[in-house]
Amino acid sequence: MRSSRHEFPIRPSRTALILGAIAAVLALISLGMQLLYYLGGHTNLFGLVPYFNIDNESNIPTLFAVMLLLFAALLLFIIYILDKKRGMHRSWMWGILAAGFLFLAIDEFVCIHEKWIKPMRNILGPEAPAILHYSWVLPGLVIVLVVLVFFLPFWMRLPARTRIHTAAAAVLYIGGAVGMEMVCGSYVKQYGNANLTFNILVTIEESLEYAGVILFIYGLLRYAADTYELITLQLASVGREKDQIS
Repeated sequence: MRSSRHEFPIRPSRTALILGAIAAVLALISLGMQLLYYLGGHTNLFGLVPYFNIDNESNIPTLFAVMLLLFAALLLFIIYILDKKRGMHRSWMWGILAAGFLFLAIDEFVCIHEKWIKPMRNILGPEAPAILHYSWVLPGLVIVLVVLVFFLPFWMRLPARTRIHTAAAAVLYIGGAVGMEMVCGSYVKQYGNANLTFNILVTIEESLEYAGVILFIYGLLRYAADTYELITLQLASVGREKDQIS
């Protein structure tokens, strides 16, 4: 049978727009469901309220967040392989980033970071400031600082456009995951989380995380496109593999 070649171009701008549109729709649906819950009294709405609540776990918004992080991890791993083959300086840094984003995807799904809250509250005591209500942010900030310092020399060697994209992505993601988490923690300590305002704050938090990862994905795709122009994936049939072996 004659083999055929099919091309599936991945355009950075279009990919980012599609992912951004999905993120915006999910955020708006979640916010709409919360409006129906708190203003309209629809506590379940055929199961859609919890299924689309952006603050809940094991639902559609969480699955989307996990898929974004896994996509970023996959792109990082591909860039690591390609840069390693070219003998690029510190190409192994891409591999570390790929492993880091894989961990973030796992954490997004099983909430590993939340297991730090109780031990940190015991250490900080009852007099801890309200912004540390979700006390995992304290070790989280330390880890962020260490990671930024560690990757700074590598980041400085990247193309200017890639540096801008990754820096902006980091600001958005960290601003959402840590910054808005502190804002939400301060609000929860004073007013609780069973209200519409809290859910609006959480929607902003998750939206910033979405935006950060999507911009990072865009930056990676642009880097790959500018550096390699064309990346092909070749799948060999079983028969062809046997011919090559013999």
